[in-house]
Amino acid sequence: MENKTVYAILALILLSSLAANLYVLYYEPLHEDAYFSLRYAEHVKEKFTPLTSDELSYGGRNLEEPFLYYYLLGLAAKIDENLVRIIAALITTSIILVVFLISSTFISKGLSLIPSVFAAFLPAMFKISIISPNVLAFLILFLLIYSFMRINEKGFLYLFIILSFLLPLTSFLSIFFIFAALIFLFIMFIEGKRLSELEWETLLFSIFVNVLVVLMMFRNSLLSYGPSFIWQNIPSSVLMEYFREFSPVEIITVLGLASLILGVIGFAFSFKEKNSLLLSSFFISALVFLWLRIIPFSIGLILLSLSLAALSAISLKVLNPYIKRTKFSKFRDRIVQVLFALAIITSVVPVVFAVMNYESKVSASTENAIETIGGNGSVILAPHEYGHAITYAGSKNVADSLFLLAPAPDKRVKDIEIVYSSQSETTVLEIMRRYEVDYLVLDDYAREKFGVNELSYIGDKKCFSKVYDEKETKVYRFKCG
Repeated sequence: MENKTVYAILALILLSSLAANLYVLYYEPLHEDAYFSLRYAEHVKEKFTPLTSDELSYGGRNLEEPFLYYYLLGLAAKIDENLVRIIAALITTSIILVVFLISSTFISKGLSLIPSVFAAFLPAMFKISIISPNVLAFLILFLLIYSFMRINEKGFLYLFIILSFLLPLTSFLSIFFIFAALIFLFIMFIEGKRLSELEWETLLFSIFVNVLVVLMMFRNSLLSYGPSFIWQNIPSSVLMEYFREFSPVEIITVLGLASLILGVIGFAFSFKEKNSLLLSSFFISALVFLWLRIIPFSIGLILLSLSLAALSAISLKVLNPYIKRTKFSKFRDRIVQVLFALAIITSVVPVVFAVMNYESKVSASTENAIETIGGNGSVILAPHEYGHAITYAGSKNVADSLFLLAPAPDKRVKDIEIVYSSQSETTVLEIMRRYEVDYLVLDDYAREKFGVNELSYIGDKKCFSKVYDEKETKVYRFKCG
C-alpha cells in the first residue's frame, strides 16, 4: 500500500474519532467528572493560580491535584471557551497517532492502520470524561513508550525526559508509569536481556523524577494516609461501584474481539524483543492495577485496550512472514483486507452503540435544576457523582468524587445513601441538619441507584417543599435546618 493511501486512511480514522468525541462533548450532557475540569480551568483563567483549597467541595477542604492539564485548559479558555472542548477532543484523537507510530516501529505503515483502528474506537473512552487529565496522561504514557523505543535517535532522549516531568504534573497515573517501568526492568532481568547504558540511566532517571514529583505533590496525602494513599481514599462502596459497571461480556465488547485476540497473541510473542516487552509491561501493570483496584475500572480498561492495540502490531509482525512462507502468500493482501474489515467491525460498531447510548449520570434535566437553584453558596445534597456539577454551579456539595484529603468521605457517601433509602424521617432530618443542607435532588439516576421511587418523608410539608419539578427531576427545599 502506498504511503499516500496509508496517510489518507489514517486521516480518515483520526477525523472519524475526532467527530465522535466532538459530538459527545457538544451534543450530549457532560460527563459528571468534566465539571471539575471546567471549574478548575475557569479558576486558572481568572486567577492563574492552582486550586489548592475548595470551599464548595465537602463544605470546604484542601486539594492535592496535578495541575498541568487544567492550566492548558485555562489558557485555552482565555482565548475562546470553545477551545477547551476542542483541545480535549484533539488530545483524545492524538493517542491514535501515537499508537500508529509505535506500531510502525514493528510493522509496515499499512499494517499499522489495524492497531490504529483499535486505538481509535474505544467504547471505554465514552465511560469516562473526555475533558479529563487522565486522557492527556494516556497520550503522555504512550509517547513515553515511543520515545524510549527511539531513545538513541536525535531528539527522542530530550522528549522522553520532558515527558517524564510532565506526566506527574498531569495525572495520578504517573504511579502507573512507575510501576510499569519497574515491571519492565524486572522482566528484562528475568529474561536475561540487557539495556544500553543510555537506556538504563534514562529509565532510572524517569522513575526517580516521577517518584520525586509525586512525593512533593501528594505530601499531605502521604502524611495522612501513608502508603494506602495509592487507593486515593476511595470509599469501599464506591470501589464496588467502579467494578460493577461491566459484565464479562461487556468487557470483551469494550476491548474488541479482534483487538483482544491479536493483542493476546502479541503479548505471547512480546518477550523476544526489548521494545515489545515494554508494551507488555504496560499491559501487565494495567491488569495488576485493576486486580488491586487502584484505578477505576473504566480507566483500567482504556489502558488495557490501548496496550492490546499496540501489542496487536507484534502479532501482525509474527503472522506476516508466516503467511509469506505458506500457500496463503498469494492471498496476503486479501487477508490483510479481511483483518482490517474485522478491526473496523469489532471496534467501530461497539463505539457507534456507545455514542448512541451515551448517558451522563447528570442528565440535562438535572444539570438545569442544579443551575437553577445554585449559585448562592447553598448546600445541595445529591449522589456524590453530582458533586462537581453542584460546585460548578456555585453551590456546596456534601460529597464528590475527589476523595483525597476529603473529610470523612466514607461517612458522607453512606449518609447520602441513608437520606435516599431510609424510612426514618428522624434519621434523615439529623443528617440534613448535620450538613446544613438547603436542597435535595431526586431524579432517575438517584431512584435507580438507591432503589426508590419517591422519598417517604417528603410529605412533611413543614420541612420539605418542592421548588423544582421538570421531567424526571425534582428538587426539594429543606426548611427545618
